[in-house]
Amino acid sequence: MSRIENWSIIDLDYNNYYLAPELRRSALNGSIFDDDRFADGTIITTSSIETVDQRKVRTKSGTIYYLGKVSSDYKKHYPNRNLDGANPISIRR
Repeated sequence: MSRIENWSIIDLDYNNYYLAPELRRSALNGSIFDDDRFADGTIITTSSIETVDQRKVRTKSGTIYYLGKVSSDYKKHYPNRNLDGANPISIRR
């Protein structure tokens, strides 16, 4: 299973000011490992997040990623979130 290290969540619709918050799409950005499509350590942005099961994230493309360590900068922006825990991401649907 592909693993993303130094990850953060990004808003794919950041420039669509009129889109309701619950309709915004989120993706992962970080360094990829154990994926035949990329050299280890390549920085990628995934397709939009579809489902989350603890530290396993499935994206719109169908790829499943395992979340490694979160980006320290991202963690600083969200100090009250348990980003190192068993369920670091929640998505609204």
